[in-house]
Amino acid sequence: MRRVAIPREISYGAAHPPTGCVRTLGGLTMGTTWRVTYVSERDRDAWLRERVEQVFDTVIAQMSTWEPGSDISRINRSRLGEWCSIKPELRDVLVCGLAVQRATGGAFDVAVGASVDRWGFGPPGEIDRPPARIDAVHADRSSSPIELDADNMRVRRNADVRLDLSGIAKGYAVDLVLRTMRQAGHPDCLVEIGGELAGAGVKPDGSPWWVEIAGQTDDEPLVVALHGMAIATSGIERHLMLDGRAYSHTIDSATGKPIDNEMVQCSVVASSCMLADAYATALMVRGPTAGAAITEAENIAAVMRHRAAGQMVETTTPEMMRLLE
Repeated sequence: MRRVAIPREISYGAAHPPTGCVRTLGGLTMGTTWRVTYVSERDRDAWLRERVEQVFDTVIAQMSTWEPGSDISRINRSRLGEWCSIKPELRDVLVCGLAVQRATGGAFDVAVGASVDRWGFGPPGEIDRPPARIDAVHADRSSSPIELDADNMRVRRNADVRLDLSGIAKGYAVDLVLRTMRQAGHPDCLVEIGGELAGAGVKPDGSPWWVEIAGQTDDEPLVVALHGMAIATSGIERHLMLDGRAYSHTIDSATGKPIDNEMVQCSVVASSCMLADAYATALMVRGPTAGAAITEAENIAAVMRHRAAGQMVETTTPEMMRLLE
């Protein structure tokens, strides 16, 4: 048996499956792998690959802290209070990121870059011992020191913080590739970047793009029909070993330290991969109890896994349960 989550609304196109073959593109980007699966009556791989890679180039040029010449690196080098012009893509990511930051009391924080670097997860490289200095950060970061003027596409830092969008940029890239595929005349496709996925349309046989949520604790796998939906997963598999202890790459900006709250993994299903990506990070930071409260307040479909008394506990949120009904 398996548990099946399906969207509440099915598009008109689902009743009229596309003709053609299922084709796949793939490669490397943003420090991970990518794959696009699409339906087409003819081979358009070379042309589509070029379009997809242009998307990656755009996201990296604007949002990668690993690129000294990127827009985000330029902002992080700017003087405090200095307005910096930004492009529409970065503007859209900041609008979403700051909204999730407000909704989660700062559990998702677009200005967590200094702590990310200090713990060895950023461009400066790994560290060999825990940092001696931890920033004193107040518990509620829902009010960000980053000020965004979305209408005039500009941003400024009002405190000595650094932007880091690693918890949302990959999800945005998935959404942007999906939009590019649809604009290119291929509305039936599945996009994945490093385990973050979004799907649209159906396969030639009329079935949706099925994706199984990984790492479940029971014998009933939970699969999601990515038909106009996206899924993102955050976990503790990426970590740094210091003095025999594993430190998660997910930073709690309220403490300036890696999370230590028994969370293991969180998968979020949402209308966009950008939104799912940000909320998956926020729920990992908030932990099982406070995270569950956020999912109810914001109607978030999620599966959360944490350790309790030596056992793995899986929590399926009410909104996810509605997708399973």
